[in-house]
Amino acid sequence: MALGHTRRDQAETVLFRFLRGSGAAGLSGIRPVTGSGLVRPLIETGREEIETWLRARGIAWREDSTNATLAFARNRIRHVLLPQLAREWNPRIEETLARMAEWAQDEECYWDATLPAAGPVLEAAALAAAHPAMARRMIRRAIEHAKGDLRGIDFGHTESILRLAESPEGHGSVRIPGVTVQRSFGQIRFAPSSDTAHETYRYPIPACPAAGAEGLSFPLPGAAIHVQLLEKPETTPLSDYVYNGEMSCLDRDRLSGPVELRPWRPGDRFQPAGARRPKKIKALFQLARIPVWERAGWPVLADAASVVWTRRFGASATAAAVDSSTRLLVVREAPNSESEPGGTTSNV
Repeated sequence: MALGHTRRDQAETVLFRFLRGSGAAGLSGIRPVTGSGLVRPLIETGREEIETWLRARGIAWREDSTNATLAFARNRIRHVLLPQLAREWNPRIEETLARMAEWAQDEECYWDATLPAAGPVLEAAALAAAHPAMARRMIRRAIEHAKGDLRGIDFGHTESILRLAESPEGHGSVRIPGVTVQRSFGQIRFAPSSDTAHETYRYPIPACPAAGAEGLSFPLPGAAIHVQLLEKPETTPLSDYVYNGEMSCLDRDRLSGPVELRPWRPGDRFQPAGARRPKKIKALFQLARIPVWERAGWPVLADAASVVWTRRFGASATAAAVDSSTRLLVVREAPNSESEPGGTTSNV
């Protein structure tokens, strides 16, 4: 689609954004061609030239009536500020501002090609060590990745995140329009403010599941937890049941009362295998250097007495299956694509 923006529109845009405190990206103004298919063939042509050309050929054009009112800031720039700057400072102010936009566009094209692809997490040390020009652009790219655009983002927002990266404190957060920025263990994460990672859930595990059934899949943000009951002959060694860091075996007969899958709660304690006594799960997070944003909704399996399994740390010392166990409660984590809500509903 072709649009009729002229050099005057470009000058107004650049000046308007300058007055609002935009950086180089904002001063690049209106793009002649956009990735969405818009083209502006007249962006380098003065409005007076276009009007002269139209009059010479008897071609009429239409004016938007709102363009004349001074109630809008852009119109005050068009009818008051730009003419004053042309009279008192630079008769060619329109061309000067348009050249500034072209210069800034070239700068932004260079940085777009030079910067690495942005993800949701940046390394704080690398960001703090980078040249400010590089660091600010990396921050803006990460914000755009999380938010989808840079509307409402100004210099102060970028600088607050840069200070977060440079701070000697290992943890902290900054809220900017549409994005929550958190620092934890040397990493800085950018996430939409509407992120639902903190949602709660509660899945009860049947007290008397049917052994050998396929099990249940419990969908969680980004993953699914599979729980299955298996019968094991007492004489068969536990090592015959293959499991690794993503699979844990609990002794169902060592669990007491109702069992449920839920998020961890502040104050929850867990006794890892080999530990003499329980530790707070929060302390385990610290020891394992698990960032704060990954802890939200962190799944645990709890019976009436304690937490008996948790992601990353596996089965507790008090509930882990041993060679003499005959009923194994197998807990496995898998990507969410493997199981969706309302999928397998066999007894567990």
